[in-house]
Amino acid sequence: MAVAVRIANVSQFDFTDVSVADADFGDIPVGAASAFKTVHTSFRYAFVKLTAGGHTVTGQTLNLGGSRFTYEIDVIDLAAGQLEIKVTPDEESEEA
Repeated sequence: MAVAVRIANVSQFDFTDVSVADADFGDIPVGAASAFKTVHTSFRYAFVKLTAGGHTVTGQTLNLGGSRFTYEIDVIDLAAGQLEIKVTPDEESEEA
């Protein structure tokens, strides 16, 4: 399944080496959002990996319906590698 995804960094840490499934998003500073990228997922799940505060952090998302999403990512516990990922359908945007 292919979906369009953008990442919004709502944490207190700059993100580096951000990837979702097979798509690389690069670096995303605090308060910024990436451009939309096509992500190929298995079923409706996507694996998220990033570096924040010198720690590699991972998480998983669930996309329910739709084909375009914004993932708002916050770091809940850096030492434990816990992320909070809010998945919001974004069907109205004209970006690709």
